[in-house]
Amino acid sequence: MSQTKLKKLIPAQEDLIPVYQEKWRAIALSTGPIDRSQAAETILLKMTCPSTEFIHALRVPPDLESALEGIPWVNWGIAAAEFSVQT
Repeated sequence: MSQTKLKKLIPAQEDLIPVYQEKWRAIALSTGPIDRSQAAETILLKMTCPSTEFIHALRVPPDLESALEGIPWVNWGIAAAEFSVQT
């Protein structure tokens, strides 16, 4: 099985960094009311880093039906089987 290691972002990805920073800054600082129907549909994927054992809770789209579907969604299309443990 071949393993893909991301070494550098392409220019299009680098260009999106400020966009996503602003998007998540606005979300984090939002004082607006919660959309309870949207919150009820929220799906979280719990992932544990194999090298640090740090637990991450990541929001994924509600149409995903399993954790295995969510892993490539949050990891730029890289499937769980393609990851390697770094020590």
